[in-house]
Amino acid sequence: WYLDGRKTYGAAGYERARASWFKDSDIGDMTGKVVAITGANKGLGFAAAKQVAELKAEVHLLCRNLTAAEEAKKRLVEVTKNSNIFVHECDASDFDSIRAFGKKFSATQKPIHVLVNNAGGMPAERTENRQGKETIMACGLGGTMLLTSVCLPFLAASGDGRVINVSSGG
Repeated sequence: WYLDGRKTYGAAGYERARASWFKDSDIGDMTGKVVAITGANKGLGFAAAKQVAELKAEVHLLCRNLTAAEEAKKRLVEVTKNSNIFVHECDASDFDSIRAFGKKFSATQKPIHVLVNNAGGMPAERTENRQGKETIMACGLGGTMLLTSVCLPFLAASGDGRVINVSSGG
């Protein structure tokens, strides 16, 4: 298992597998595409936002902490030179927050071409959201399902909407 694992997993396995994936140049230009990403103020969400911003997409950062989101937006605009980056308050573990985001975004009359459900967390102790649901499950399952459902009209309006769900080994 160890020898096979060294070829398949870790940095070496990633690089071997990556060679068969698409090339970065295959993605092309995302001008005119709208991408919404939860948990986009740090980690994988920030990296995804940076990538699509560099490809000239219009990027919407859906974050529970507006201060952190505004700082992330500032860094993204500075690094990518893309000013089409917008911040929305949306706590992926709070069902009321998700519904409020849906109502506000609806007023923009914009489609969403890509929704990235990335937000997550691992609190040290059991916590509950405002609706009394366990926070990790509320964010990873309930919030993901609800946000996707709320965004279905925006995804349909794009004509070719996509949803990407990110999970972790945590």
